Amino acid sequence: MKFILIRLLSRIHRKLLQLSRGRIGYQLGTVRILLLTTIGRKTGQKRIVPLAAISYGNDFIVVASFGGHPKNPSWFVNLKHNPSVTVQVGNSIQKADTWIVETTDKRYEGLWALALNTYNGFATYRRKAVRDIPLVIIRPHHPNNYP
Repeated sequence: MKFILIRLLSRIHRKLLQLSRGRIGYQLGTVRILLLTTIGRKTGQKRIVPLAAISYGNDFIVVASFGGHPKNPSWFVNLKHNPSVTVQVGNSIQKADTWIVETTDKRYEGLWALALNTYNGFATYRRKAVRDIPLVIIRPHHPNNYP
């Protein structure tokens, strides 16, 4: 039930961001939100999901936590098949490249600490998950265009 609610709220949040052209819903408390567009691995259709955006220099980090769900989120599986994505931050939309950072990567713990600094709820998701939670680095093609 919890994961159905996560999907429903995600759809509502996505629509709010899209209809307002990124002006409403891009910030939840201290957490900045981005819209990540992947290409569905089975359908070839665009898939758009709102995610917490962790600033990392000119890049962003997103966490594939899915609220501690036993499986990785669909957006993560999609970008494993096609790492080229589109990202919207505020009203700026750009193409971007992605890199997956698994728990075995030497950068993981430092990036995880940065994620926790942004939203400490990720710690709860990590405790609940029966899988490792991967991180994704998103590198926009033109990072200086973001608000």
